[in-house]
Amino acid sequence: MPLDANDQQIIQEALARGGSVWDDATLEPVKRKIKQYYRDNGGEQCCYCRREMRDEFNMVIDIEHVLPKSLFRDFMFELFNLNISCKRCNMRIKKERTDFLVDQATIAANANQSDQYLMVHPTWITIMLTLTTWLTSTIPKRRSSIYKKLPREILPILSLSWKKLR
Repeated sequence: MPLDANDQQIIQEALARGGSVWDDATLEPVKRKIKQYYRDNGGEQCCYCRREMRDEFNMVIDIEHVLPKSLFRDFMFELFNLNISCKRCNMRIKKERTDFLVDQATIAANANQSDQYLMVHPTWITIMLTLTTWLTSTIPKRRSSIYKKLPREILPILSLSWKKLR
């Protein structure tokens, strides 16, 4: 869900106005789009505790900023820094913590690199879950040559054996 040009314009206008940008009412459509994207692609789970959030109202699901928006304003709308979380994890456990960073002073230069974190980044888990779900639902239906070219390292993740793909 790349944000489109209209979304980017709304974000830039809100940033230009300053103040408490995240609370700017003009951003509501953009925030709904972000939340829906992660609900659709993240298995409807909290990015931290994996609590099931299917059938929850949007108001009880937070957009999570892995790098806190209060400390890393430049990453406030970067998709790699966003996900969804339950209120408990976002407000009571994660809060403004940064102790999961290798070095808070240098994170800005390489914030989307996995070696900058002392944990598996929640958004990368979401990406892997989405890929795994797609592959496991597709491979049994079609064993075409494209699937035979998958790296052997991914097969344990999919609980498949290389022989099944031959």
